[in-house]
Amino acid sequence: MDREIFNQLLDQEQIGWDWFAIQLDNGCEIMAFQVRSETGEPYYSGSFVGLNGDVTSLSKENLKLTALDYWESEKSNNRYPIKWKLSLPSLNQEYIITARFNNQELYNPIPFPFYYWEGQSLVTGSTTGKAYMELVGY
Repeated sequence: MDREIFNQLLDQEQIGWDWFAIQLDNGCEIMAFQVRSETGEPYYSGSFVGLNGDVTSLSKENLKLTALDYWESEKSNNRYPIKWKLSLPSLNQEYIITARFNNQELYNPIPFPFYYWEGQSLVTGSTTGKAYMELVGY
């Protein structure tokens, strides 16, 4: 379930975000995101929930997202990164997150009067699983 808890637009220097909700087949879960900026390095945050329910906070030091492949929308001409590598070095884990199908672009004038991408994804790597990916600001 995807529920927005705010409707504020980004600060002027922030241009978008990439957000991932991951359910691993081994019962663990990951939430990870980056807020992209025109002026510098992205802001990273997230959490890893282990089998026993313990939560490990993820930040710039132990979370890295790298775009691996892209899809370009014919409708909006936006170019979205639809395949990612998620590295969690402090947990010795690495995942590949891939869109189940490329065209999951949306346009919803309220609350976001622009095109964005969000949809189902698959996870491989340290463990397999399913994910939901949200890509805004492309």
